[in-house]
Amino acid sequence: MNLTNIAPSQTLEEFESRLAQFVDPVALPSVAYGISRGSSDLVSGGFGVADKESGLAASPAIPYSLASISKPLTATGVVLLASRGLIDLDATIDSYLGGLALVPRMGSGVTVRQVANHTAGLPLHCQFFYADEPFPRPPFPETVRRYAKTFSKPGSKYRYSNLGYGVLDHLIEVVSGRPYAEFMREEVFLPLGMSTASIDAPFDRPYAKSYGEDGVAYPRYTFDHPGGSAAFASVADLLAFGRFQLGLGPALFSAEWRKEMRRPTARTGRLLKDGGYGLGFSVIPNRFGLGIFGHTGYMGGVSTIMRIVPSLDLAVVILTNGQTGLTGAAADEALAAVDAGFRRGLATSRRRARTVPAKPIPASALRSWDGYVEVLDVRLPLRLNLFGEPTAVLDGHSASVKDLAFTNGQITGSFEGLLPSEEVSRYPYHLQLQLTVSRSRMCGAVVAVTHRESYGGAPGKRLGNTLSFWTDLKEA
Repeated sequence: MNLTNIAPSQTLEEFESRLAQFVDPVALPSVAYGISRGSSDLVSGGFGVADKESGLAASPAIPYSLASISKPLTATGVVLLASRGLIDLDATIDSYLGGLALVPRMGSGVTVRQVANHTAGLPLHCQFFYADEPFPRPPFPETVRRYAKTFSKPGSKYRYSNLGYGVLDHLIEVVSGRPYAEFMREEVFLPLGMSTASIDAPFDRPYAKSYGEDGVAYPRYTFDHPGGSAAFASVADLLAFGRFQLGLGPALFSAEWRKEMRRPTARTGRLLKDGGYGLGFSVIPNRFGLGIFGHTGYMGGVSTIMRIVPSLDLAVVILTNGQTGLTGAAADEALAAVDAGFRRGLATSRRRARTVPAKPIPASALRSWDGYVEVLDVRLPLRLNLFGEPTAVLDGHSASVKDLAFTNGQITGSFEGLLPSEEVSRYPYHLQLQLTVSRSRMCGAVVAVTHRESYGGAPGKRLGNTLSFWTDLKEA
């Protein structure tokens, strides 16, 4: 169902009817949802099955994998420590990591806030560890040594990083003296009434299994960045969290700290007024007349969204156990059903939808560049020829660069090559460029991304890893 080419929902009944059409018995077995206003739920429910094997029905009481909605939960734990005077959000984060330190490649002195708002310069990163595969999660200090490098000057740009939130869950452990999962359950989840929430899939209660596009369930899995991706919670749990953020439920800390979480300190749009990121929250200052903060989540077998609207005392949560790009449009439908001004703005936006043209590659980049890619402790020679037919020569092996583009201020493209890393080589992969040009220097990352012919929950189809390697080039 394409929600973006029809008139927005006018009633909650219409919203629910459209949401029910999301369910696909193979690829999207269920959706659970809820909308709260003030201290009461306007509507909540579920369609489909949360667990095909047991026939467990979808419900707002069943915990689902949240993917990146884990980030505002982890950030709440960090702010709780700050409210108790145990950390300073604007102090250098290394002082709270128990002897670990981020690896400076561009600048140094990364603060806790910069990690939490994705301006630390840490890279794009995800790494999955499936229960039925023979790859154990490495000790976190090893992950830091290999990947926690600053790929841009701290504070200079927004660069979304799961790894940053892995660093924050480690900070929680060091400062609190307790395991991250235990701290979150005892200090955040239970005090807020989030009774079914946990870090990693719960063992003591039913939960929604995650399914791939092939209809096969993913096995249990974890990450080397739990703070960014590993939380499970029900719709009811997240509505309780939303009420806390609106000042309507139990209070972990003061209203000033809650407002600080949703104060945008990183620019994600062209201008800060177009969109920003605070402490664990994406912030949209004005979307069709409403100020909104919240988060989305997307990974293998998971598509989720949470939106909070202070002016309406409203929270919207939509959780699924499959992969769909429609959760954002569904959240729009929910807001349209309860706010006439938002509904009118959304209808006009859908009629005027247009494609934004790609920006041309700067002329200063269209030349040859020589340098290296740093893989662990090895520097592999790399030459990029970005004129004519673009090519990359990595460690003596030449390949065409495809889809060369200028995106968000970076040179991007993809090519085939080999990196001497066991973690990279577990699955088929290709390499992507994410490079920033500055005068006669171009630096950033070569990113190894697992490549699948098709995606699903079965072995050989699962979402794999995205691992970034420092790259430094000079004009040839």
